Amino acid sequence: MEASSLKEEKEIVDTMGCLGIVRVFADNVFDGKAARQLITDLFSFLHTITKIWADSGCSGPELSDWLWHPIRVPDRGR
Repeated sequence: MEASSLKEEKEIVDTMGCLGIVRVFADNVFDGKAARQLITDLFSFLHTITKIWADSGCSGPELSDWLWHPIRVPDRGR
């Protein structure tokens, strides 16, 4: 198998373990970068999130700085 074809699944679950979002990323995508995409997708349909827990793979100032800025979700005419 070529290195470029390796893939890794990332997911978001709630506090009871229920699946919220699943995405497949290339294996070389940093967890923090994948977390941005997952969190943006989550907020696009669920606006009541007040707390986010993550493992140490999603740590770092780049992700935490990004989380402190408001996420702009496009209005879908609701």
